[in-house]
Amino acid sequence: MDLPPAEEIRFGASEDAKVWVVRHASLSTPGGVCSSAGDFTGLMLWPGARMLCRVLCSDRKRVSGSLVFELGCGSAPCAAVAGLMGAAAVVATDGLEDALELARATWQKNSAALCCGKKPPSTTCPFLTTRFRWGWDDPAELLSKGVALLSGGGFSKLLILASECVYPTTTSKDLASLFSTVATLLEMWRKDGGLGCTKGELLLAYTPRKHAVGIEMLKAAAAAGLIWDAWAPPVGEKNGCNTSLGEEAGAVMLCFSLGGGGILVEEKVRELTLKVFPGVFLALQREDELRKEMEAEANEWTGPPL
Repeated sequence: MDLPPAEEIRFGASEDAKVWVVRHASLSTPGGVCSSAGDFTGLMLWPGARMLCRVLCSDRKRVSGSLVFELGCGSAPCAAVAGLMGAAAVVATDGLEDALELARATWQKNSAALCCGKKPPSTTCPFLTTRFRWGWDDPAELLSKGVALLSGGGFSKLLILASECVYPTTTSKDLASLFSTVATLLEMWRKDGGLGCTKGELLLAYTPRKHAVGIEMLKAAAAAGLIWDAWAPPVGEKNGCNTSLGEEAGAVMLCFSLGGGGILVEEKVRELTLKVFPGVFLALQREDELRKEMEAEANEWTGPPL
């Protein structure tokens, strides 16, 4: 496909808070720019990606020395930022070949810009793009590709990234496949990596658009054996999980790791969700309160005599 020119995207005030992205900006892009059967979703830049870029830039210790996988990378600004922030190796994955072409172009532009700066070309991290569809492809093969990029030492953990992979139309089956894949990768890294590393986590950024999907997402994560918490910014940073700025507006961030105990009941998931996203899910809580009040009034009301 014909690639659009790279553009600089800023996601913070510091000089390093920027990344070059090769992306398709809108659905109004003229015809002939892609061949993804009308699916433009992964070819654009969404609020969650901007937020995840800011998190990676703000919390470099989380990235430095890590083997990084991005699921559903699209044009891969997040994977590129991870590479720029000191990852030991980066694997950007997507189910669309067109998205992977954008991802390669994004990294090439950032790598070229890096080489023109203070760091010589030899210090850039290995960067691989590969097609991967959760629920279809083998996580073990994906992990082996990432491990093969490591040159021996200097890495500390497995870091999985995902932004805007959850939509109002995402099915329970798709959510189960996503979190099962994540749990499998983390478990294999902990048990069978043979690398002396046990730490691993998923950073997931998304824009809640439908309350029920958020609930189903956390239930699927719990069923896969994962626990979660809000992203906690480093000391001195003010912009955490519940604060989105500018074009990030509405996006939220969760950190998932191994340690869950199976399926959680819906009320418990709602309770945890409201703790993590009090602003975003306040409406859901109010809806429940109103429903209970209406049910109570209906039960008390006997109606006029016949």
